[in-house]
Amino acid sequence: MASSDNEAAPVVEKEEEETEVAQSADTTESAAPATETVAATEVENAVPVVVEVPAHVIEAEELFKILTSATSCHSLLHKHLTQTIFDKIKERKTTLGGTLSDCIRSGCENLDSGVGIYACDPEAYKTFAEVLDSVIKDYHKLPEKKNIHHPHSDFGDLEKHKFEDLDPESKFVISTRIRVGRSQDGYGFPPILTQESRQELETKAVEALNGLSDELKGTYHPLTGMDAE
Repeated sequence: MASSDNEAAPVVEKEEEETEVAQSADTTESAAPATETVAATEVENAVPVVVEVPAHVIEAEELFKILTSATSCHSLLHKHLTQTIFDKIKERKTTLGGTLSDCIRSGCENLDSGVGIYACDPEAYKTFAEVLDSVIKDYHKLPEKKNIHHPHSDFGDLEKHKFEDLDPESKFVISTRIRVGRSQDGYGFPPILTQESRQELETKAVEALNGLSDELKGTYHPLTGMDAE
């Protein structure tokens, strides 16, 4: 009896071993699909995502390539618009929609320009200050660390220096011409001015001039339709 009991014991242990092996195999088989699912998810997530780049950034990058590849360009734009600064400001826009490409387009298309960059509107001086400040300081020979600001208007002592007749006897002066250039609030500068905006500005200017009277009154002559005389 004892011998029989001893012989039966290994059979039980073998069955337990087979059970453990079977359970282990079941676990491995059930784990496989999970691994495949994870792998499939990772492959799906690895699909390249199409990122839409704004048109003004694409244009700025194309213009910058022209500028940086130029071997005989000595403009202030070429000197101060570095890759670091370009990457930092290329996506910016002003309230009026002005972009970096609007400011540098002329300088990149005309590589013989001395300056090469033009503010697209009043806000551009702050929006693209990293390059415009350096250009302005270089042009006016100002120290790089100097803070710059637009000076206050100063028309002198009008009481002391009155506008008088320069030729009271009409012996010397045949004619005079006064040219005044001003920007209008709410409108951009030439780099972003549209034909419609120019016409609006002309209309407002004519209305203001027609409101003048007495010795300031005059006649407006538009360039459109003007003859040789």
